Formats: sequence, C-alpha cells, structure tokens
Amino acid sequence: DGTPRIVTNLGLQYLEYVGGQAMNVLTKLDLKTTDPDTADSQLVYTVTSPPKYGRLETVAQPGTPVSTFTQEEVNVKIVRYVLNDDVTDKTSDRFMFDVADSKP
Repeated sequence: DGTPRIVTNLGLQYLEYVGGQAMNVLTKLDLKTTDPDTADSQLVYTVTSPPKYGRLETVAQPGTPVSTFTQEEVNVKIVRYVLNDDVTDKTSDRFMFDVADSKP
C-alpha cells in the first residue's frame, strides 16, 4: 500500500458572496491528494484544527460544520469554506488536517 501524497495545498485565494454569506468551494486545484492504489473516495481528510473565523461544510448540509471529507468530495466541488457572519475584519483563516487512505 502506498502512502497518500498531498500534491496541492494552495488554500482559497478569495471568497464570494452567495446569499449574503462569504464563501468559496474547495476544488482539486486548491487541495489534492493522490495515492496510486486508492480511489479518491477512500482518501479521507480529517480536520485536526478547524478554521477560527469560519467553517467547512458541504453544500448538502449548509450551516453544519464537517470534520471529515474525502478527495472525491473536493473533486466534485461539494466542500466549502464559509466565513462566520459576525466576522468582517479578517482577511485570512486556516485549518489543519491529516489525510489517510482506507488501507493499512
């Protein structure tokens, strides 16, 4: 079994206002991990330190923070960062994560 390798971790460069909220979707151009013997649906990111000024969520469950997501979910653009409504003076945020595959 190979070890997952993070090949892209650029972060989001900007946020867009959608429905009055500042947000943007994570794409594989922002965050990409590969493992030649593991499907993207089995590459799991676990948030070890969440964003301070916002949250990660899926488009299917707005308002509900996620603590795990897969590379496949990033690929199909359903994971997004949403800035908290009460934050108006911050220009950067970050989160920390681990990534693992489903194989021992």
